Amino acid sequence: MTEHPATPEACVAKLREAGISYEQSESDRICGARYMAPLYDASREQPQDERACVDRFEFPNIPCTYSVVWVRAREAALLCEAEDIDDFESHTGLTATSSGNAGGC
Repeated sequence: MTEHPATPEACVAKLREAGISYEQSESDRICGARYMAPLYDASREQPQDERACVDRFEFPNIPCTYSVVWVRAREAALLCEAEDIDDFESHTGLTATSSGNAGGC
C-alpha cells in the first residue's frame, strides 16, 4: 500500500490557507456535476456550447483525494462498491456530486 506524504485533510487545509478553491459554479451548471470541465473549441465556441465534459481530477474526481490506479476490472468494481463518499465529506468538508457521480463509478 502506498503511503502519501500528505493526508487529504492536510491538502484541504493547505488549499484554504492559499486561498485556492476548485469551485466553478458555471462549469457545474453546464456539466451537471461538480469538478467537471466542459470541452469546447475556445476559438469559436463558448463553454455552454460544450459537446462533452471531462473530470478535472483523477478518480474519484474530488480534490485532495488520491487516485487508485493499476487495478483489475473486478477490483475496480469492488472499490466502487466500497467507496464511502459520506466518510470523505465528513473528513474534508468537501462534497461529492449530488448526481451520484463520484468521479467514475
